Amino acid sequence: MKKRIRVLPVVAAGALLCGMVWWSGCSDGRTVRSGDITVELTAAGEIGALKIDGQPVEGFTARTGIVSGKDSLLSSRKIRGGWEFVKAVTAPEGSCQMTERFYAADGSIRWEVQIEGGEKPWSAPLQTLLHYPAETTGATVWAPWGGPQIDLEEVTDPAFKTRLKLMPDTANHWLNPLVSVPFTEATYYYGSPYVTYENPRIAYCPGPTDVIALPMVSVKDPSIEAGLSVVLSPEDLIQDITLQTDPSGNLIFSRYYHRIVQSNPIRFSLDLVPHRSDWRDGLAWMCSRYTDYFTPVNDSLAFELNGTSAYACNNGRDFDPQKMKAMAFATNWRASFDFPYMGMFIPPVKDVDTGWKTYRGDTITVRAMNDYAQTMKEQGFHVLSYFNLNEFGTGIQYPAPEPTTADSSLWWQNSNDYLYGKLADAMLFIPEGMNPAGHYTKNFKGGPYYTWGDGVVMDCGVPVYRDFLLEQVRRHLEWLPAAEGFCIDRYDWWHYFNEKFDDGMTWFEGKPVRSLNNSLRAFMTDFLPMVHEAGKVVFVNTHTKRLDLLKGIDGIHDEYTYREGALNTTAWLALKKPALGWTDSRKDLEEQGVDNFFQKYLLMGVYPMCPFPGNDHSIRPDEWVDRAYLDYGPLMQQMKYRTWVLSPDPVCVVDDRAKVNVFEVPNGYIVPVVYALADQVQVKVPVAGSDKAWNVQAYYPGEAEPVVLESALSEGVLTLDVPMRRGCALLRLQAL
Repeated sequence: MKKRIRVLPVVAAGALLCGMVWWSGCSDGRTVRSGDITVELTAAGEIGALKIDGQPVEGFTARTGIVSGKDSLLSSRKIRGGWEFVKAVTAPEGSCQMTERFYAADGSIRWEVQIEGGEKPWSAPLQTLLHYPAETTGATVWAPWGGPQIDLEEVTDPAFKTRLKLMPDTANHWLNPLVSVPFTEATYYYGSPYVTYENPRIAYCPGPTDVIALPMVSVKDPSIEAGLSVVLSPEDLIQDITLQTDPSGNLIFSRYYHRIVQSNPIRFSLDLVPHRSDWRDGLAWMCSRYTDYFTPVNDSLAFELNGTSAYACNNGRDFDPQKMKAMAFATNWRASFDFPYMGMFIPPVKDVDTGWKTYRGDTITVRAMNDYAQTMKEQGFHVLSYFNLNEFGTGIQYPAPEPTTADSSLWWQNSNDYLYGKLADAMLFIPEGMNPAGHYTKNFKGGPYYTWGDGVVMDCGVPVYRDFLLEQVRRHLEWLPAAEGFCIDRYDWWHYFNEKFDDGMTWFEGKPVRSLNNSLRAFMTDFLPMVHEAGKVVFVNTHTKRLDLLKGIDGIHDEYTYREGALNTTAWLALKKPALGWTDSRKDLEEQGVDNFFQKYLLMGVYPMCPFPGNDHSIRPDEWVDRAYLDYGPLMQQMKYRTWVLSPDPVCVVDDRAKVNVFEVPNGYIVPVVYALADQVQVKVPVAGSDKAWNVQAYYPGEAEPVVLESALSEGVLTLDVPMRRGCALLRLQAL
């Protein structure tokens, strides 16, 4: 197992919270039952026993507490559908009162926690620790991860090793994210690793596999042929979370940087969800319970944008439209160097025909920008406007230079003038105690966070900057009707803190601060309705991979899906949304191999970026690259309206002779069968409740037309003998 850096003290997964006493005796009637799950509660207000579908899980325990804290019971009472416990908690940092409620919910046991402190604020990690008896049951674990933290070289079971290794050749070491694995010593970060003074991770780029995109984990228990998912609510005001596991079956969710104080109680909740023996069933429950986080608001338009994409500044005429359609091209996130500088996306010019000097030195008008989007639309493509909520300016100086003019109406023409004349309160500064080292060399303690083009990082929660951005949105919606909406760049800045302001909820490095997560949530309450009511969509570039920040977002355009962790976490965030990925360069295809490259995207239901003229820091056309995309174009075209099938065990390949997934599309399903170990494999697809005949077509790389396959339906299972070509077949299933 490779070692991972842990930059904040945490309780080891094998250790117990201070003051914890495990209990497995009589509950004295403190039983909570919901459908197929029953828990027995101890007198101290902890879970001491579990049954799933009437079958006991011997040795299961669970509790919530505060690291370094000791708790004592103050009271307990029966409530509707469950029990409530009130506890006093004391810790070296302070004291508080914790109220826990366990009650029957819709197909789950709901577990709610409220923490109220005193007048003096303090903070310590809040932990929920569950112990699933993995060593006695043989239970395995799955999470919506960048990848399972397991060393392939230490796997001794040949069959499991075949399932776990994604690609068959020895040069590629990606692991199959669809497979549950034995419990290992591991730490997973929710969205991205948290920030500390010692390691602020400035300019964090997604890609590592030690990240989970959804706050949940699933356990598969072969001893009872059932599963259990622990689902944390994305509706909570989450700052940072880690999930730790260990070989004994401990699961620890730790919540960081919450302020424990009387004036603002902390509330969070989770559900214990029983299900059949497949993580997809637990994920289906989460998607159903938190629909607004998984589905687009303007879904019909959003899925029209699904396809291979570009990030280009292009006039809409310098390419072959038919060739691009053959590559499944759909959307250009316009690399809009049309702006005079970052943040001033449409300057306050008097009308659509008044021009300005762009970042690249030429002249542009709003009319020209809209004409470009209209030209693309007439060719059957879509344009998303570039937007950014955190970065402002070009060549920003600090301290502030003398203004170039006293006329405030002209300040917009110079980013230093505009920043210091109107927006300075929103600048984000590096704390004196923080290590400023990182990607941007101009950073120093006490100065602003510098970013691309020597711009600076801003806080959209500050009213003056929020209002500036919303005015930009209004201009876009009024003056660029042909654009389909926005793609917001750089979600990596949200895990930082503004030490100039106090949101009343966050505590970082011993002081009150404002979390930029909370700034984003507040901004979205104004921004999203404006865009959606105009019939447009919002996509985001999710450097930070976390579900709770995606409520109301219509799709994802991720900048790093050529990396293992970023591709997988993008897929989990886009189970019911469009997912547009990124291709850095021709080198990605050369190093991985063309078939390896495309087949991982097919498996995860994500589109790679395509070679497009004018692509910025991304793949450009050439004859070899174009041929590769044209070979896989017919297969990728089938994915446009796909959503994940989350019924348990929805598809399999006999003897694991290939990797497989299944998606629902209009009028049927698509089944990517990839990384085959044989020239022909047998695929089984349960279609319970259907006695109809099925039309099955197989799409192959390098072949423009599909091949019709024979199928056999018996006892609700469709069996297909599938010839493989280049290790791949994309099956399209339609009931007749």
